[in-house]
Amino acid sequence: MSAPFTAQVSRSCCDGNGSTTGAHWKLYVPTLGPVSTWPTYRWEGQHRRHVIPSPAEREQALAELGYQVAPGAEWRWIEDEGPDYHGHAPQVLLIGAIDVTPLTEAAAS
Repeated sequence: MSAPFTAQVSRSCCDGNGSTTGAHWKLYVPTLGPVSTWPTYRWEGQHRRHVIPSPAEREQALAELGYQVAPGAEWRWIEDEGPDYHGHAPQVLLIGAIDVTPLTEAAAS
């Protein structure tokens, strides 16, 4: 089995231009290479921006990205204060992380 990667799930505070209506949850797997190539899944829609994706939803998103939760891994959560340069008041951000492994060896390379 391949060494685990650490997937992360977080909620953006805004759309990048200061509008908090553009906030959304996303899950991504940091891999080698530029950020633009990282496997990423977004939960779209304003009805989802305040609803943390369930463990089942996160596992389904990981599977769609070609990963699975590593054996014995559990979600770890931290809170952080959002950046103050976005044009809105700072917000508390919730960030989750879990070790994952590729579903196939081909995905590991």
